[in-house]
Amino acid sequence: MFEQVGLARNGYVMTKYLYAMSRASLPRWLEKSWHPNAWNYDSNWIGYMAVSNDEETARIGIRDIVVPWRGTMAAGEWLKDFEFLLQHIGPDKDDDIKVEHGFYSLYSSKSDDTRYNQTSAQDQFLTELRRLVNFFRERGEQVSLTTTGHSLGAALAYLAAYDAAQEFQDLPVTVITFGGPRVGNNKFCDFLEQRKVKAIRVVVKHDFIPRMPGIVFNKELEKIEEVADSWHWLYTHYGHVLEIDVESSPYLNHKRDSSGYHNLELHLHLIDGHISSNEMTKFRENAKRDAALVNKSCGMLKEETLVPSCWYQPAFKGLVRNQLGRWIIPPRELEDIPPPPDTVTPLSVFE
Repeated sequence: MFEQVGLARNGYVMTKYLYAMSRASLPRWLEKSWHPNAWNYDSNWIGYMAVSNDEETARIGIRDIVVPWRGTMAAGEWLKDFEFLLQHIGPDKDDDIKVEHGFYSLYSSKSDDTRYNQTSAQDQFLTELRRLVNFFRERGEQVSLTTTGHSLGAALAYLAAYDAAQEFQDLPVTVITFGGPRVGNNKFCDFLEQRKVKAIRVVVKHDFIPRMPGIVFNKELEKIEEVADSWHWLYTHYGHVLEIDVESSPYLNHKRDSSGYHNLELHLHLIDGHISSNEMTKFRENAKRDAALVNKSCGMLKEETLVPSCWYQPAFKGLVRNQLGRWIIPPRELEDIPPPPDTVTPLSVFE
């Protein structure tokens, strides 16, 4: 997988894919495919787990398990389905630890009727985490966990960090998120602090998603409206915040673009040029990330960059010519069909 996306030299070995439900009864945060040749109708690929190889482990000084959680297909579309309901998640239902219901339902839902989610994303994650932690600890190695995600993936990263801290009280856990919403209440944050979970939240100054729940976005008026003050008491952010500003980049236009502010590529562009929190209006001159990536799915770049908006798409939109010269949708490559959730990388590769 890493090689196919140009990240062959990353220092990590992928061990497992994670899947979440996409049933209609859940908020429409993941797309449900109706194509007759879809690999699955009820589940979506939601992330993966990987472990640092020997070389990377020697470099960072610890065997690191990383879990990136994916965001939504269309930034901001899932806001209309926000339920704004808190639910208990602690092992003791009277402990007052609560998180947003919609996030947790996506994370914990399962069904015997589907191949990929007879176990939930939560169960898949914890099962693989136990396997990896126990394996490397039996070899006398120190192990850490890093969870990360953008948008919806940021919320799932916090839920995974909570579960990991519950399961292994002595496991160093770090959360790194981009454009993430509020996830839980004060008690949820208190628990993470007690277990010494480290967290950093990267947010774009003009992005409204990190202020959810607690605001309502009026799409017609392009206006952000504050709502009930009580929500600010119910939902609380956890972790240190790194705020980045679109006005710092000489490549970006200053047109209001609510979806663009939430774009992951925009976050990565601004991080690449970030100097310090005391110099938010300056952009690093030797930034290396290609600015054209910002416009893959938005139009945030200035016109003089000559990079078209939303430029990314498969060649010929995925169509190929058959033997009769007709344009058709090709059959899906076998290696492109996700393996079942019980498929894992043998740990013998680390021996």
